[in-house]
Amino acid sequence: MLKISGNNIELTRGDAGYIDFVPVNADGTEYVIGAGDKAYFRLQADSVITKECIAEVGSAFVTLALEPSDTINLDFGKYPYEVELVTANNEPFTFIAGSYFTVSFEIEEH
Repeated sequence: MLKISGNNIELTRGDAGYIDFVPVNADGTEYVIGAGDKAYFRLQADSVITKECIAEVGSAFVTLALEPSDTINLDFGKYPYEVELVTANNEPFTFIAGSYFTVSFEIEEH
């Protein structure tokens, strides 16, 4: 199960999920993805887990595509995360920080 509240995310361990993030400019307007821009999701677990997001040129959002293998080995719990946009000019802009990614449990039938 995927649940999003503000910038806080909860996902059942081992599930897949697609999460859209909207980068905004300093004036609050949506940033439009340009050629060569990249976005990264970073989760602080025992070590930092980095996953590149899908950033399509002309779009106003980036998409994190989580596979079951991305969370299956994480302990249940709450982890801080951030999302950073790196422009084609190699300028980094962290547009989500101080939020949490919760890995929740699942009842499995055996």
